[in-house]
This record gives sequence, C-alpha cells and structure tokens, in this order.
Amino acid sequence: MTNTNSKVKEDIEVTREFLQSLANSTDNAYEKFSKFQKTSNNLVKEVEEKEKILQLEKQRKKDQQETNIRDTIKKFSNKFDMNSNKMIVERVVCEKVSKNATDDQVIKTRTNNIQKFYSSIFNNILVGVKSIYNVCVELYNAEKELKDDFGILKQVLPLSETTIAKYLKIGKSELLSDLYKLNKLPESWTTQYYITSQVTKQELTTDVNKDAFIKWCSIYTTQKDVYEYFYGEKQKSPSPWEYGDLSKPVDFLKVAIESDNRMSGLEPNTLFYIRERVEEVVEDALKEMSIDKLGYSTDHMDKPMKVGVAFNEHLANGITTHTFEWITNLGSKELREKYLTAFKKKFKEITSKTVNSVVPNNVVYSDLKSK
Repeated sequence: MTNTNSKVKEDIEVTREFLQSLANSTDNAYEKFSKFQKTSNNLVKEVEEKEKILQLEKQRKKDQQETNIRDTIKKFSNKFDMNSNKMIVERVVCEKVSKNATDDQVIKTRTNNIQKFYSSIFNNILVGVKSIYNVCVELYNAEKELKDDFGILKQVLPLSETTIAKYLKIGKSELLSDLYKLNKLPESWTTQYYITSQVTKQELTTDVNKDAFIKWCSIYTTQKDVYEYFYGEKQKSPSPWEYGDLSKPVDFLKVAIESDNRMSGLEPNTLFYIRERVEEVVEDALKEMSIDKLGYSTDHMDKPMKVGVAFNEHLANGITTHTFEWITNLGSKELREKYLTAFKKKFKEITSKTVNSVVPNNVVYSDLKSK
C-alpha cells in the first residue's frame, strides 16, 4: 500500500514538473510572440508611412506636370492662328511616349499631342461659327441686291421666316462684323442675335462702350454672359418649397393640384386644410413608428427619422386672393355677403389668420360694399 502511494506521489510530482515546464514554455512563447507582433506592427506602419509619402510625392509631381502642360497650352492658344476658313479633315496622329524618355521629354511629347488636337478642334469650331455667320451676311447682301427677288429666294431656302429675320439682323450688325474679323464672335448664333438687341439699349455704337465690349467678348461668350455683362447676375427666386428643419431634404411623396383655367376651381381653404391634415398624419406616423415601438434599429446612430411637409405658401396665397376677388365682385350683394362671411370664417378656422393678412391692400372688401 505504501509502495502504491509512493508511486502515485512520484507520478504526481512528475506531472506537476511537466505542467510547470509547459507553463514556463508557453509564457516564453507568448512573450516572444507579443514582442514579434509589436515589431511587425511597427515595421508595417513604417512601410505604410513611406508608401503614403511616395504616393503624395508621385501625385504632386503629376499635378505639377499637368499644370506645366496646361500653362503651355494656354500660351499656345493665345498665339494660335485662328484666321483659317478651311475645315481640317486630316485626323491627328499622336506621337508615342518613349519608355526611356526623361520627364522633360514626356512633358514635351504630351504637350505636342494636346496642341495638335487643340489646333484641329478649335479651328473647326471657328469654321462652324463662321459658316453660320457667313450665311447671315449673305442673306443681308441678298436682301440689298435682289430687292423684290429676295422674296423668291426666301421661299426656296430651307429656313423659316423667323430664322431669316434673325439672321438678317446678325448679318447687318457692324459690331458682330468687328467681332468676326477679330475671331471673337460667340459660337452660338442665338447669342449673336441677342447682342444685336443690346446695341441701341447699351449704346454700343459709341467707341468707348463698343471697344470695351469687344475687348471683353470671346468665342466662348454665352447669352447669359452678355446679359450679366450689361445687367449683372440674375437674382435667384427663393424656392416656394420649404421643409422646416430639414437641411438636405429628399422628396419621397408629392401632392399636386390641377386647374383647367389658371386658378378657376382651386379652393384655397381646401389647400390649407390638406396641409394641416398631412402635417398631423406625419406627426402621428413618426410617433407610431418610433425606434422604441418598432423594436429594431436601422443604423448604429439610432437617430429618429425627420420628415418635413413643404407647402407652396405663395401659390396658396395667390389662390386665396383670386377667390377673394371673385367673391367681392359678385353681382348679388346678398350672395356676396354670404359667401364672404363663410369664406373668412373657414380661413380663420384653418389658418388662424385673417383673409386680409394675405390679400394685397389694393383688394379691399369695404371698398366694394357700395356696389
């Protein structure tokens, strides 16, 4: 029995020593692994930082090259011969960039290729502009030379009377003629026509005004540019649709109205009532469909959804005024009084405002009582 116990004790001791050595070995392995992992992470981070710096430098170099090329093309475009009236039909052949080329050689080759395409494309743009303008000038000359026979020419040309009339104004304009000679004639003939409408209004016949306009104008000038040159930038009308607290609203539901004859058949109180009911439905729906009641979330932020109701107040007020004017102009005084009382009462009930707060001051019911 004693021998047996001794054997068990011996086995237990051996097992304990084995487990202790295994634990020590594991600890050392974990320590070594942790150290290795930390070193590896530092190396990876260092490599990533170097790669980031290289990418930034590469992008900076690329941006600088493109800037240099763009500046060269701009200088080239200012000296570009734009007096050709012949369309270029030969296709541009690009020079290949050599694999062993230096940075300067690469930039030079890329610049030359862009210049070739610029010359071809811009020249043909000018040809197109000049073609229409020359049509306008020939029409004007034909009107002067053919006199009565010009009517026959108009009948056989594939142009409408309206277009011919506009072309004639372009063709006889001295200002456009000067722009044409300087290769500064806007490419759109509608812009050319708009310029002719401003000659008298803006006194472009005087040398100072004319010279300033010619200096400013270019082939790229649009009708909008011309308008803003003379009148300044158009003021944008505020949107009639306001969504309250929403900063970047996205429409998901719309309600519209339709009338056969301007505002006839459109009842303003109904519009205000619909808005009120819709706002109530939206508010109730948001409460009913809250995150707590739904039992799930749509993202980690857990923010409640915002919904706004937009209402075209300007349109509704216009319909209110139209309705008020119609009632106050009824021939029957009795019917006028009846309708107006009911209309005002319902308006106040729905909007909490008086009709007079919406209707312009020049439409006043009291002035109509004597009718």
